[in-house]
Amino acid sequence: MLTNFDINHLLTFPVKDTEARKHFLIGTLITLAGFIIPIVPVIFTTGYMMRIMRQILRGEQPHMVPWDDWSGMLADGAKLFGVRLVFLLPLFLVLCPLMGLGFGLPFILENADRYPDWIVLLFPLVMGLFFLIFMPLSIVLGVILPVAEIHVADKDEFAAGFRVQEWWPILRANLGGYLLALAITYAITLGLGLIAQFAMFTLVLACLLPFIFPVIGMYTMLVMYTAFTQAYREGRDRLAALLIAVPA
Repeated sequence: MLTNFDINHLLTFPVKDTEARKHFLIGTLITLAGFIIPIVPVIFTTGYMMRIMRQILRGEQPHMVPWDDWSGMLADGAKLFGVRLVFLLPLFLVLCPLMGLGFGLPFILENADRYPDWIVLLFPLVMGLFFLIFMPLSIVLGVILPVAEIHVADKDEFAAGFRVQEWWPILRANLGGYLLALAITYAITLGLGLIAQFAMFTLVLACLLPFIFPVIGMYTMLVMYTAFTQAYREGRDRLAALLIAVPA
């Protein structure tokens, strides 16, 4: 599991002190820029996450670091962004046809008398199939994608994310830890999502939503990658100990 992990530190390190809050604010502003400028801000924040991952892989406690070495973050972020894009391709292939059906449904219903009954019934059947495929696939990707990304950080190679034969044994060695990391991430996302929904019903806070969402996004990324990297490191160490013990 996450035997050596401090859950309190996990939840507080992004804003633990003045210095951490300064770096967190910069990350939030870059995340906010991602709503205006496509891709590039996301690559920088992802590159920053790799710096946090490497701390844990070295056995350090995670801590916020300055936003320097922009070229290094750009290179690291591009690696992780590319790996994520390839792994998410199956979800895009499922989503695109369904989005097309969603846009076309109002026109179909408006002119339902012109179409056979089976076309009108097609949409709920497709939506049911969507949930049967999309939900399990998203859960599986929610576990394996961070492992592939962390393996890239561990080996410092883009291709490492696709060497399943290397990172799959690490995943199996600490599957419970990965599931716990996934549960923590979902719990944080759900809790912060409820806060955002509450803000929508408050006039003053609703005006701040464009700034609240980047805060939520940055914080969730930090917690997610930190928890998964801890699970990865424990799985890696456990597997290494097992490989040493087998020959003996």
